[in-house]
Amino acid sequence: MRVSFAQLGGVAVAVGPGSFTGLRIGASTAKTLAWVTGKPLYAVGSLMALASGAAEYGLPVCATFNAGRDELYAACYLWRPGSSQAQELLNPCTLSVGKLCSLLPGLAHRGEIICLGQGFRKRESEIRACAGKYLQPVPKELDHPNASLLGNLVLASAGQYRVGDILAFEPHYIRVGQAELRLGL
Repeated sequence: MRVSFAQLGGVAVAVGPGSFTGLRIGASTAKTLAWVTGKPLYAVGSLMALASGAAEYGLPVCATFNAGRDELYAACYLWRPGSSQAQELLNPCTLSVGKLCSLLPGLAHRGEIICLGQGFRKRESEIRACAGKYLQPVPKELDHPNASLLGNLVLASAGQYRVGDILAFEPHYIRVGQAELRLGL
């Protein structure tokens, strides 16, 4: 199926956190497409988009990515029944597995929480050892980013994700990159 630029309603991009290079390339491409076509740009948090895949369970969803340096990128959200907007329970951040384990009981709803994402799968045995009684299983297919999840969030609440100034838009890195650390920036 071919789609022309004229048929697009806008351009959506995952804002991060994630790979520095991947975020820069994605943001640059999305900004260029939006600017050149005159279409609006929409930016959604990468962890929120991932978590939204498990929104239907009605439980808090803690989405994770591997952040390197023995840390995880993590954020937790809860979608109330009938609502397209998530309640942010834990802002996107970097944290150790130990810190995540200490937070999970307080984030759980009725003693239950969903953890997903490649960060969780990489450190699953450690997380299960310290917080397993709270974790509710979901299919492993939900661990992978999916562009349709990002699109569904934008379609459900476009105004929330619309970028006001396309040229000034920057990804959400959360922390400085390795190059910046080496340069002391």
